[in-house]
Amino acid sequence: MSNYKNEEWLQEQYIENERTQESIASECGVSDTTIHRWRKKFDIGEPTTAQFGIQTDGYEQWMCEAGVGKADTVLIHRLLATLQVEELGELDGKHVHHKSSIPWYNTPENIEIVTPEEHREIHAGDGVTE
Repeated sequence: MSNYKNEEWLQEQYIENERTQESIASECGVSDTTIHRWRKKFDIGEPTTAQFGIQTDGYEQWMCEAGVGKADTVLIHRLLATLQVEELGELDGKHVHHKSSIPWYNTPENIEIVTPEEHREIHAGDGVTE
């Protein structure tokens, strides 16, 4: 059997070794369309990529893409909040608030985990808790 017909081998070459379809096809003596077909058969998506960005409102974020239609975004202040809890479930239903009004000032000292009600109360005033 040709290597590209082996799911584990193809996954390792394409995802883990970050080889192109063309490179794999050349090694196997087939077209890149053949490699594409076998990738789809085994549901081997695109390699995961991560990209840092800033939203128009100033919030910093990381976006992770793992193929077409498989993307997720996490705001940096939400990511920092994971350092303040023992279990990630503690963040369920909670908001992460910047104590200062600067959305890109992401330090553990500048964020707090609050309930949605507490967050509304904070922003009903001047938005600053210190």
